[in-house]
Parts: sequence; structure tokens; C-alpha cells
Amino acid sequence: MNSHRVNQYDLLPPGMKSVAANALALQQTVRRRSAPVSNTERQRQFRERNPGYYGRIKAKERARGKAVLKAYLEAERVKAIVNAYQTMPLMLPAPMEPIEIPGMLTISLRDAMPAPAMVELRRAA
Repeated sequence: MNSHRVNQYDLLPPGMKSVAANALALQQTVRRRSAPVSNTERQRQFRERNPGYYGRIKAKERARGKAVLKAYLEAERVKAIVNAYQTMPLMLPAPMEPIEIPGMLTISLRDAMPAPAMVELRRAA
């Protein structure tokens, strides 16, 4: 950081060393305090000095929002496709002939299930 302070001779062009010229140069470079201004007026002046500032800010916000929405919709679309495939039954062709594996289906289904038994209810005397 430069610790050099501005003095009266730094503000003058080369060759000018008079006190009057120095005072004039200092008056032209010193910022003066302005009169109090309302917030509304200050904002109006800012908009005049920076045309299109708020339009550019809003355009960036809209672009950011559209990108987020696009990413969300793409994720939802992928989720819907995955869910559709998970819940969809496999559409495989059914075999035309029953498959017989030796040793696996030696008992017919009718023989495997016991016949229903008849039960008689009697009242106790």
C-alpha cells in the first residue's frame, strides 16, 4: 500500500508551481458534501446514471430460475420413466407347451391336495 499523501504539487501539471494554480487544482479535485437527498431521489439518480441495471439483474434472476426449473423437470421425467418400467409387467410370450422338468413335477396337483373330509357335528346329551 502506498503511504504517499497527495500534496499540492502532485495535482499540478509540470511547470505550474504557483500557489493560486495549486489552490485551483485542489478545489477542482476535492469532493464536496452534497445537500441531503431523499431515498426516492437518490434511487432516481442512480437509475438515470445506470440505465438498464435492474433489467440486467432481473434477466440473470430469470435465467437462473429457468435453469433450476429445467433441471427439476428433467429429474421428474427420469423418475417417471424409471417408475413406469418398475411397475410395468414383463410382456414375455407364454410357452405353448408345459415345461416338464424330470423329478420336479412327478406328483400331479390333484393328488397333492387332500380330499375334503366330511365332519359330522353331534350334540352332547
